[in-house]
Amino acid sequence: MKYLKGWFRNGNGKATWNTKKINSINNGSSSKPLNSIDNSTIKKQTFDEKYQRVTTYIDRKLYTKIQSLKKQGKLEKMTDFINLAIKEYLEKSL
Repeated sequence: MKYLKGWFRNGNGKATWNTKKINSINNGSSSKPLNSIDNSTIKKQTFDEKYQRVTTYIDRKLYTKIQSLKKQGKLEKMTDFINLAIKEYLEKSL
């Protein structure tokens, strides 16, 4: 049994930070358990290939709320939160 921690949408479509149990991957072509997949053939992206450094400013009130979420354990990384927020905004806008 594996656990996946991250942002998941609930029944209302709202994203929440949760941990989910993963028994297997089932995309119609495979039902192998998650821990039996051979990752040696998958090229892992380097940090520089995956991310672009951005310097920006956040409203102090928003930053305080984000820090509060981190202290409560509801948010692990600021990067994950910002990436999710941008992704959701772009999905709605495009």
